Amino acid sequence: MFPLLPTFSPSLGVRELRMPRGHVEGRADMALLDDYYSSLELAEELGRSERTLGRWRSQGIGPPITLIQQTPFYRIASVRTWLLSQERQFVCQIGRGTGRRSLLKGR
Repeated sequence: MFPLLPTFSPSLGVRELRMPRGHVEGRADMALLDDYYSSLELAEELGRSERTLGRWRSQGIGPPITLIQQTPFYRIASVRTWLLSQERQFVCQIGRGTGRRSLLKGR
């Protein structure tokens, strides 16, 4: 039996319990796309819209995709790797003589 997994729903602002991804009652084997997010699932995970994901795809700035008959799927491991690659360190410095703060993107 699969344990219930706690998740946080940003839209509701509450924790809820759900079955693991791809779980089908009475089936012990894994479904073919268990390791993938649909556009809707990834949009919900990231707190973005499907339209934003589509824009990222067209600009080549989002996570890598797998197309199956023109339907995008996102491998979960690739999404995690992409998220780590988006990590940046910002250093706050006080500008000289202006009294304003500026953010410098560091690597």
